[in-house]
Amino acid sequence: MTAPDGRASPFTPVHDKRWRPEAADPPVLLTKSDAARVLTVSVRQISRWLADGSLTPVRLGPRLVRFAPQELTAFVERQSAPPSPPVEWPTRGRRPTLRRTA
Repeated sequence: MTAPDGRASPFTPVHDKRWRPEAADPPVLLTKSDAARVLTVSVRQISRWLADGSLTPVRLGPRLVRFAPQELTAFVERQSAPPSPPVEWPTRGRRPTLRRTA
């Protein structure tokens, strides 16, 4: 902004470091409620996954957490992976009896 006489206005910041859309995309971080909405679960379930270490947040303070969309995508892929089959399926029929030795 310039004044009518061509000088810079005193209200114009000399160095404007605000984010501009043409500069670059801002980092997007989601709140717990946003993450719950994306994953279609409750906020409480998000807290449970945080507590057991399944979901990794970006910590901005001791209690302030945010989530990167890439982490939510990776979490869904980890959860939707097919489970590995057990080593040996139980057989049907009689169970072996335990014999006591005297």
